[in-house]
Amino acid sequence: MQNTYDDDELVDLLGAETEREQAYAERFGAESPGTVSLTEYATETDRSIEEIWEALSAWKTARRRITILERAVAERTGDSSGYHRSVA
Repeated sequence: MQNTYDDDELVDLLGAETEREQAYAERFGAESPGTVSLTEYATETDRSIEEIWEALSAWKTARRRITILERAVAERTGDSSGYHRSVA
């Protein structure tokens, strides 16, 4: 990843994924996808279980991407403290 993107691109990608992750947190009213009951949320929102499952999976993917991008930025800058946040 570091060889494909320059510093600014990595930071931009990290920002975009962070915004995406925050949007999911707001949508579901939860701090992590693991705390959302698939069936309860689907019932409460009159959505299909498949639709909610896809959204929760996308949220998990966004969180994994954040972790990968944070590592790439930290390795590039030599400082992990500025870009680290806990993602469960």
